[in-house]
Amino acid sequence: MHKFKVQLYITFFLLLLLVACNHNSRQIKYIIEQAKSCMDEYPDSALLLLQDIAFPQILRGKERADYALLYTQACDKNYMTPVNDSLIRIAVDYYGASKSMDASLSYFYLGCVNWNKGSNVEAIYAFLKSLDVFPSHSENRLFMQIHIYLGECYNWEGLYQDAKEHYFLAYQEALHRNDTLCIIRCVD
Repeated sequence: MHKFKVQLYITFFLLLLLVACNHNSRQIKYIIEQAKSCMDEYPDSALLLLQDIAFPQILRGKERADYALLYTQACDKNYMTPVNDSLIRIAVDYYGASKSMDASLSYFYLGCVNWNKGSNVEAIYAFLKSLDVFPSHSENRLFMQIHIYLGECYNWEGLYQDAKEHYFLAYQEALHRNDTLCIIRCVD
């Protein structure tokens, strides 16, 4: 009888743990979706939402990659880009093999982190990889940003012709999108 009670308690505890984990997983997915939806207009709110995730180190798979990408993106948009690439590499490792917007964003932010830590060659590689995995026929401002950052990196390295090419590509895309802010940045 005593053995049966112990087994019953263990079963109950495991069931309770399973329900709690499932609820927590849904809550984390919700927070990640909310952070994604407000990232462009309210990156400070996205950062606060992501900081509400209590133990991000226990996340796995897509949730972990999404968290790593979104947290790095939110930090960058709030002018707090880290100089350590360990977080964004989680997203690069997860999405890197696909030709998707998430893969392109992951490599783009890896480039931003490398640029901020002064590793221009690594930044150029990451930005070029971001272009390589950028989905064809995608209408996204990221395409311009990649070319602007490549122009900056090449300019910094003294490769002025390469810089000019990427500034021009960003300028053409800005004209196509009627993005006056980007046009100004390209010709500045």
